[in-house]
Amino acid sequence: SAPPPEPITAGSKAAAARARNEARHEVWKQAWTAADRKAQDVIAKLNKASEGYAEALRDQLDRLAEARAAADEILRAHDEERRAALGALHERRSVDIAQRIEASLLRQKAGERLMPSGGETPRGSGDPLKRDLRAHQLEEGFHRLATSILEGSPR
Repeated sequence: SAPPPEPITAGSKAAAARARNEARHEVWKQAWTAADRKAQDVIAKLNKASEGYAEALRDQLDRLAEARAAADEILRAHDEERRAALGALHERRSVDIAQRIEASLLRQKAGERLMPSGGETPRGSGDPLKRDLRAHQLEEGFHRLATSILEGSPR
């Protein structure tokens, strides 16, 4: 049968193997501890770097928000100026049209005053039956003039 195991004594092979195994284990344990410390250092550096990167991103976002607010203010001011300019343009156009219509009305009224009373027309046409026709022509002419003024392009 098998020989009994050799007792571990200070000079035996088993003691030498055990010492080698313990030495290897100690080297492995030291290497593991060093690697663990190194990994912890790397993790700490990465965390610090990511915090710095996150802070830089927050700063950049703050600057972008400030720039956007400034751009919004510039656009708002431009819109207000544009509305004011358009309002002034519409007001000038309305005044111009009103003046043109008023001048046309005054010319038309001045032309009506020249017509003699009693149904006679100026320049000796003398046909009292056509008086209403001529009045209608004057009115149509005024409406055409007013329409052309209102629909015409501003000067």
